[in-house]
Amino acid sequence: MSLITLLLKSCDGSHGVSDGVFVSRIPRPRDLFSAPGSDELLAEFHRVAAHGFGVTLEEKSTDGVRDHVIQVDELFVLHSASEVLGFASTRHRPDEDLLYLHGMVLDPSVQGRGFSRILMEAKLEATPFSRVGFTTQNPVMFCIARSFVRQTFPSPLQPIVPEALRPLGMRLVPEGLSPNTFVVRERYSKCLYPSIPESRDSTVNQWFASSLEIRDGQTRNAFLILGNL
Repeated sequence: MSLITLLLKSCDGSHGVSDGVFVSRIPRPRDLFSAPGSDELLAEFHRVAAHGFGVTLEEKSTDGVRDHVIQVDELFVLHSASEVLGFASTRHRPDEDLLYLHGMVLDPSVQGRGFSRILMEAKLEATPFSRVGFTTQNPVMFCIARSFVRQTFPSPLQPIVPEALRPLGMRLVPEGLSPNTFVVRERYSKCLYPSIPESRDSTVNQWFASSLEIRDGQTRNAFLILGNL
């Protein structure tokens, strides 16, 4: 059985988004990765994650990839008929009426072609919740998310988080969060990227650089971002 055939056996809906490229929704990732042959599939996700972030397989933790594709509530996979090209995962917080965007990455072969927006749209279309949240070091991800929501907190124009949202932020990220700015200090043991990408919005780039203390393209800090759908 091919890896894509194994993937499709667990999907709950698949649709074409470009010539030969599809998005499939996996509603029970734990079931998928407990099936025979799933170790090879996990290795394929590991490869995509490492290449997508521009690091070696050894530098990209297998446990970290496992957390992003198995210990989640939904998984959205970008793929061709023969290989995984990217993925995005979510965790559900019904107690907060919030969809937590746990992670997203694309293989370099398909970056810059609008597929990040397609995966983001797939995640948000599937949610019954009215709010989204995620942590990021990446200005590009902020800009993509901003285009789908009514308002983001914080933002370059409103860098101070409203007091009413600060308790929610503390519940989502109880360690390292500055509640007034939603900067999460020392979020990662090392920077996720060889050099943090820049968006097309110079104001966003400058805000990230100063708030997260990006030096020579590197930081261990991140933002918690909340948005209203």
